[in-house]
Amino acid sequence: MIKKVFIGFIFSIVFIVIAGFIYEQISRLVAENKYSPEGNFAEIGGNKLHYVKKGVGSPTVVFDSGLGGGVYSWSKIQNKVSKYTSTISYDRAGIIWSERGSNLKTNKQISSDLYELLIKSKAQKPYIIVAHSLSGLTLRNFISKNNKDILGVIFVDVSHPEQNNRFPKEVTSFFDETPFWLMRFANEIGIVRLFFIPTYPNTDTNDPINIKLKALGPKSISAAVEELQGFESIANEAAKVSTFGNTPLTIITGASPERYKYLNNSVLEKQSNKTWSELQKDLLKLSSNSNQILAKKSGHLIQMEEPEIVIDSIHKMVLKYKNE
Repeated sequence: MIKKVFIGFIFSIVFIVIAGFIYEQISRLVAENKYSPEGNFAEIGGNKLHYVKKGVGSPTVVFDSGLGGGVYSWSKIQNKVSKYTSTISYDRAGIIWSERGSNLKTNKQISSDLYELLIKSKAQKPYIIVAHSLSGLTLRNFISKNNKDILGVIFVDVSHPEQNNRFPKEVTSFFDETPFWLMRFANEIGIVRLFFIPTYPNTDTNDPINIKLKALGPKSISAAVEELQGFESIANEAAKVSTFGNTPLTIITGASPERYKYLNNSVLEKQSNKTWSELQKDLLKLSSNSNQILAKKSGHLIQMEEPEIVIDSIHKMVLKYKNE
């Protein structure tokens, strides 16, 4: 009897896994047939990268997203900024509409991909780089190497190379303790899709960007986990770039006292807020021409919570360029 129950249990697990895998693959096909890419594709290093280009004239505002993000995280800001200058946002390799390819996700490779994309999309120089979260690390190489073509840089609550070493272990323990293979496995058998209900701040659940992200987002999980898994090497590579010279740099920091409320621990909340504040101030050292703006009503997604701050910072750089 025990043997039969055990065999039955094993068969049930196998059935659930196979059914989940089929469900996930069918869901991806349905999503890709239902929603079309909103931009164009450029072949970079043998694989296609998706980008959305809007507006005319120079400079070109280049948007790069955080972990697992893509063009959708910038869509509302890009629509407004493109009314007075050129803009381009894109999906990194393996994210949303972009093919993964075989190149390793290093800062050097990501920077090379972006450089080639800007050339092939005929984006007008100079560039204003607007980076969120992880891309504040991955694009350091690009900013340093292409300094002469960059009008200014806007860092939106970006990551710091030392953050994993500086934050309390209780804050980073989830990613330390959760196996990356398990994250990928859960995604491949549809578990992420079933429970993934994305809702960007200041948007309704049925906002088109949330609906599209729920439908298309799971196929990006593998690439996002890859970026997460490589965070330490990405951070170490970024740390080697210690200065952008005198390139104008604006640091926009989410400074809401509520941003770490999810920890449900007042001591950890206070410590985390203090650590993040210190790390963000340290980023000012990257340029001799830097300033910081505190988004006091925002957590990590400032471009959604207080988009006007990001838009205003971009507008000031564009106006200064056009008035010179």
